[in-house]
Amino acid sequence: MPTVEEVRQALAELGCDTRGRKYVLKKRLREAKKKQTVKNGKTEVLENESSEQPPAEQFPDTETSIDNPSINVSCLSSKPQPFDYYLFFDVEATCEENAGFDFPNEIIEFPVVLVSGKTFEIVDQVVEWNKS
Repeated sequence: MPTVEEVRQALAELGCDTRGRKYVLKKRLREAKKKQTVKNGKTEVLENESSEQPPAEQFPDTETSIDNPSINVSCLSSKPQPFDYYLFFDVEATCEENAGFDFPNEIIEFPVVLVSGKTFEIVDQVVEWNKS
């Protein structure tokens, strides 16, 4: 079984994103190898690759930066996307524990990123701040 660093190194050699937990990295490497195999016109069985799925509570909490994305689009799914663009947003707001639904939340930050549905590259981004 390869170590996380070995998987990351193999991904880097293929020009793929090296962020994430081990099971995510292994899946990404498996997909990249499949694409490379198809691209080369070969159909071989990849060794030591399993399709294990982790428990739901172990989904990756990777740090990403919209200022410096380093994802190689060739490692992403080649499935056609139904939309030309996607908007991703994150709302940061004030909150209090056990305050209930009547608590007057105040939005602090509202970042939005526009991503192309064809290339998966960031087209534009905006961050709105509450100045009150």
